[in-house]
Amino acid sequence: MTAIHKAADSSNWKSFVTLMGGVFCTRKEQTIRPHYDIEIDTETGQISTDYYDGFITIKLKGICYLGQAIITRLHQWRLEFDRSAFRSNLEFCK
Repeated sequence: MTAIHKAADSSNWKSFVTLMGGVFCTRKEQTIRPHYDIEIDTETGQISTDYYDGFITIKLKGICYLGQAIITRLHQWRLEFDRSAFRSNLEFCK
């Protein structure tokens, strides 16, 4: 994996493609590939589903190297509305 990282980081395309399995390698056969897993709410433990049709949501969690998942996305971010900033802007308009 270190050799693949060095080839990609130094823009050595030929070496990178060769180390990843070659030009005609399918995605499932590549040395490093994306790892997807189901999305679980950490507070409730509920499995996240799609809003429209109820399918289970699958998200990118890391990479798969030699059959093992390496989790690289450790944090789960969420957007929250900051009401205090909104109130201060209203007071400024008076």
